[in-house]
Amino acid sequence: MKKYDHVEDSIWLATSILTYNSYIKQRENNIIDATEFYFTQPEIIAKTESICTKDVHNARVSQHCNADSHDNTYNYLRAKDTLRRVTYIGEFNGDKEYPTRFDLSDKVDTLDGEKTIKEIVDFLSNDYKSIIKEYDNNKLLEILNFLKIYGKKSYKNPINETNPIEKAKLEELKFKGQNALSLFKDMCMSLEDENYKNKLSPKWLDGSNRYIRGYLWSELKHKDKKDLPTSISIVAEKTDKEANFIIYLEIRDEDASKEYYLRHNKFLDSLDIENEDFEYFIFTDQGESLNNLNKSEIKKYIETRMNKETEKVRIGKSFSYDFVKDNSSEYIIDIMKDTVNRLKKYYEIAVQEGDNIEMSTTTNNNPKNLILYGPPGTGKTYNVADKALEIIDYDKYKNIIENPTKREEVVIEFNKLKEDGIIGFCTFHQSYSYEDFVEGLRSDGRGGFEPKDGIFKQMCENASIKAQTELPKYKFDSNKISVHKMSLGDTNNREDNIYEYCIKNNCVSLGWGREIDYSNCKDRDEVKEVFIQNVPESTGKDFDINAINRFKNIMQDGDLVIISQGNHKARAIGKISGNYYYDPNSEIRYNHFRKVEWLYNGEAIDVKRILKDKVFSQQSIYTFYNEDLKFDYIKELISEKTEVISAKNYVLIIDEINRGNISKIFGELITLIEDDKRIGEKNELKVTLPYSNDYFGVPSNLYIIGTMNTADRSIALLDTALRRRFDFIEYMPNENILPTDIEGINISKLLKTINDRIEFLFDRDHKIGHAYFIKENLQFEDLVSIMKNKIIPLLSEYFYDDYEKMELILGGSGKDKDNNYLLNKTTIKANSLFKKKLSHIYPDQVKYTVVENPTVNAFINIYSDVEIDEYIDEDLDNEA
Repeated sequence: MKKYDHVEDSIWLATSILTYNSYIKQRENNIIDATEFYFTQPEIIAKTESICTKDVHNARVSQHCNADSHDNTYNYLRAKDTLRRVTYIGEFNGDKEYPTRFDLSDKVDTLDGEKTIKEIVDFLSNDYKSIIKEYDNNKLLEILNFLKIYGKKSYKNPINETNPIEKAKLEELKFKGQNALSLFKDMCMSLEDENYKNKLSPKWLDGSNRYIRGYLWSELKHKDKKDLPTSISIVAEKTDKEANFIIYLEIRDEDASKEYYLRHNKFLDSLDIENEDFEYFIFTDQGESLNNLNKSEIKKYIETRMNKETEKVRIGKSFSYDFVKDNSSEYIIDIMKDTVNRLKKYYEIAVQEGDNIEMSTTTNNNPKNLILYGPPGTGKTYNVADKALEIIDYDKYKNIIENPTKREEVVIEFNKLKEDGIIGFCTFHQSYSYEDFVEGLRSDGRGGFEPKDGIFKQMCENASIKAQTELPKYKFDSNKISVHKMSLGDTNNREDNIYEYCIKNNCVSLGWGREIDYSNCKDRDEVKEVFIQNVPESTGKDFDINAINRFKNIMQDGDLVIISQGNHKARAIGKISGNYYYDPNSEIRYNHFRKVEWLYNGEAIDVKRILKDKVFSQQSIYTFYNEDLKFDYIKELISEKTEVISAKNYVLIIDEINRGNISKIFGELITLIEDDKRIGEKNELKVTLPYSNDYFGVPSNLYIIGTMNTADRSIALLDTALRRRFDFIEYMPNENILPTDIEGINISKLLKTINDRIEFLFDRDHKIGHAYFIKENLQFEDLVSIMKNKIIPLLSEYFYDDYEKMELILGGSGKDKDNNYLLNKTTIKANSLFKKKLSHIYPDQVKYTVVENPTVNAFINIYSDVEIDEYIDEDLDNEA
C-alpha cells in the first residue's frame, strides 16, 4: 500500500480506514453502533504511521486535525472527550473536512479488500453520514446500544492492562460506560420537577467491578418521601436480544416491611384498570405475566389472589429498542414525562397511607426554559402573559388567567410585575448581541467606559435576591421615617475598602466636609459657619455644607439608608442607629461616621426594585421622596421574618427568539441555563464574566420564555444548542373559535380552507393565525380591510408574489372589475403596448390586481365547492 508524506492528510485517511473497517465488522454482526467509530489517539497514530513516511505526534491528532480544538488547521476529526472520529462529508459544508491532495484512484487495504480512496469518500458521504446523524439525533438510543452490546459482559480495569492496544480498547469501553451512565442521568433529570427528584444508582459496573451491569436504574421520589421504599422507577435494561426503557411504580423489596407493602398497595384500590393503558411488569403466583391477561382477569387477580402484605404489582410503560430507534429523543422524553405524570397520581396514594402529609397540588411543573412557537397570529405573544403569571404565582392569578373576560386585569398585573422587575422583556434581532443581553461596556459620561448589565444579568440578579435571615429585621412605618441614599467609596476602584470597612464595623461614613469636627453643629447655619472658619476660600455654597448637614442633622435614628452601587443598583440597606461622630484617626480616608444596623448586604439590587421610574443620582447623599419608593419590596426584603422567604419565581420573556444569533447573544452562558447547571442544583456552574469580572450563575427560580414565528424560521433550523435546552409548545391556528356567520360569511370555514391550501402548497409553518380575524363586533368592512391589508400582503410575501398560487388559495380570480373575487386577472397583449414590428418579440402577460371593493361572494368563493376535511378522506379512499 502506498505511503504518503503529508501527516494531517494521512491522519484523515488512517481514521477513515479504521472507520470503514469498523463498519464492515459491525455489518457482519448485524449491529451498527456509532460509538464504535470513535478511536483513541494511540489507535489513530499507530494506523497513520503505517501509511505515512513521517513521525506522527499527538498534537497533530488532538489539535491540528481536530475541528473541536481552538488551534485546529483542518476539520478532519471530531472529538468526544479523549476519543476521535472522522468528519463525515458535508459536516462542515466542505470546509477543510477532507484532503484534496489525494489521487482518488489510489487504493488502500481494508477488511473488505482493496478500496479506492473515492470509495472511502463515498462511504463517508452516505452510510457513515446517516449513522452519525442518527446517532447525534437520538442520545437515548446510545444508552440502549451500550447495554445491548456490552451488558453483562466481563470487564477489566485499564490500569491493569500492559498491552497498549488492549489498554486503549479498555479505556474506550470505560468511556462508553461512563457516557451511557451520564446520558441516562440526563434523561432521568429531564423527568424531574421542583418536588420530584431522582436518586440514581451511580455505577455501570456490578459490585465486583468485573462485569458490566445489564441495567441502569434511578428512583424518582417526592422530596418529602425520599426515605420510603416506594418510587417511580426509571430503568434501562438489557433483555434476551434487545434493550429497552421501562418506567413503573415500584417498591424496593429489601427495604419494605409488611406495613410498607400494605401502604404501597393501597394505590391498587384506586387503579382504573379498565381505562388506564398501563403495562403490568409482574408475574402471578402461577408464573403468568399479567400483561398476557385481559383486564378483567388482571382485576380479579389483584382483588382475590394477590397477597398485598408480601406481593406487588408494577404498573407503567415500556419503550422498546425499535420504538426508541424510530423516534426522536425529544418525542420519547415527552411520552416519558406523560407516563411519569400519570404515575404520580398512584405514587401519591402509595406513600400517603398512615402518613397524612399532603402532597403539593399546586406544583409548578413549567419547564425552566420554554419556547412558544407557531405561525403568525396564533396567540403566542397573547398567551405569554398568562404563562408568566402562571409561573410567578398560579394560585394568586388563576382566576384571571382562566377567565377570558378578565384579559384587562391580566395585562395590568403583567405590566405591574414588569415594572417591579419580576418580569423582564426583550426582543431578539439580527444585531442584538451579548453586550445587550448579558453585559457590555458603555460610556460613563466622563470620557471613560464602565460595565453595564444587560436584561439577562439584571433578571438573574433580581431573582437571586432574597431576605437574609442572619441579619436583623426592621418592621417600620413608611409614614414615620425617611429613606436616604448614600455612596460608600468608589465602586469602580477594586482597591477602595470603604464599603467593606463600613459593613464590617456597622457604620456609614461620609467623605465630604474635610477633616473638620461638626459634633456641636445643630443645623445647616452652624455647619456652614464652622466650614467657612476652617476653609477661608469657601464661598459658603460648597456641597460639603449640605452633605454634612444631611448626614448629621437630617438623618434621624430609625431612618433607612440605601447604599448605591453606581446609578442602577443598591448593594446594602441599613437602619440609622447612632448619632454623628468624628474620628480623626480613621482607618479609612473618611472621618465622618454614623452607626447603622445593616439589614441587607447581599446580591446587588436593581434600582427598578426600589424606585419608581427613576435611577440613583450621583450625589453622595440625599433624601428620597416617599412617593418615589417601592416600599412593598423594601419591606419584603428587610421586615421581620421568622423563616427564610421562599424564592419567588421570575420570568424573562424573549420575543422573536429565533431571529437572534444565539451563540453571539448567550455566549458561554447557554450552558448555565440548563436546569441542573443553575445555582443550587446538583451540577451548579458559574463563570467569570468578561467585562465586570463578576462570578456569575443563573438562579433556579428564573424562567425563560421565548416566542418564535415559524413563518420566519422553522423550528428545525433553530440553533442546536438552543433546541436541546428548551421545551417547546406549539400554537397553531384555531379556526373553531371564529364566527360562522358575518353577513353570510363563515369565517371559520374560510380560514381553514386558506390554511389547508397553504399547507398543501407550502407547509404548515406558514399557516395564518386566527388572531387576524378576532375583533369585537367584527363587521364585513373589517373583514375586507383584514384581507386587503394583512392576509393578501402576507400571502404575497410567502409566495414571493406568485399570484397564480395566491389565486389557488383565494378560490380563483375574476375578470377586470369583477368584485365577486378578491383578485382580478387580465391578459396584457404586447401589441397593445409596443409597435407592431416589436410586439412579436414579447409574449402576452397576465396581470393580477387586488379588488378594491369585494362583495360578500368574494369571500364565500374562497371556500365554496370545498367540503372541509372530506376532500382529504375522499382522496385516501380512492387510493385504497
